[in-house]
Amino acid sequence: MWTVPGGKLETSDYVNLPKDTKDYWYNVLEQVLRREVKEEVGLAIKNIEYVTSLATIHADGAPSLVVSCMADWESGEVVLQTSEADQFAWVSLAEAKSYDLIGGIYEELEMAKARRKGEKSEWKKV
Repeated sequence: MWTVPGGKLETSDYVNLPKDTKDYWYNVLEQVLRREVKEEVGLAIKNIEYVTSLATIHADGAPSLVVSCMADWESGEVVLQTSEADQFAWVSLAEAKSYDLIGGIYEELEMAKARRKGEKSEWKKV
């Protein structure tokens, strides 16, 4: 199935950095997203924007909160760097509809397109 790059927040993404205030690190999500996209597909990204969030409970009972974002390409060429992906494709939203996407991804792509046009959008099942 097809999806988009993503990953997990790791404490090492921020704990060894100086805090931005007495108690907090800022822009941790953006740092994690930059790291994950670089690790998975070899691209540098910029102008990260929120799209939506979703939650799940895994088979082991552990909860997950996923924050979906979109970003602009900054530099690099796609080089698949994980064993989880064996192909990539740059496609339009219309073309994406014909791909076997994991659940919810197409709706998130629609939301991203709407946000690029300056429209507010929330996830809804089509």
